[in-house]
Amino acid sequence: APPTLPKVAYLYMLQSQGLLHDTYLYGVDVKKILPTYLNPTEVMDGAIVSGNCVSACDKNTTYH
Repeated sequence: APPTLPKVAYLYMLQSQGLLHDTYLYGVDVKKILPTYLNPTEVMDGAIVSGNCVSACDKNTTYH
């Protein structure tokens, strides 16, 4: 990266509560993985997906 760019890190905390409330990273339930480094473009391209299966008013969306 060019030295003029700021050095920034972002910690993205994922929550996976169990049956019908899981979150997936590249299709793997996040309860089964260790902390992982991702490129920001991977997140924007949909690497993290909400598997929440409840009524629409209670969903955690993939994108806000």
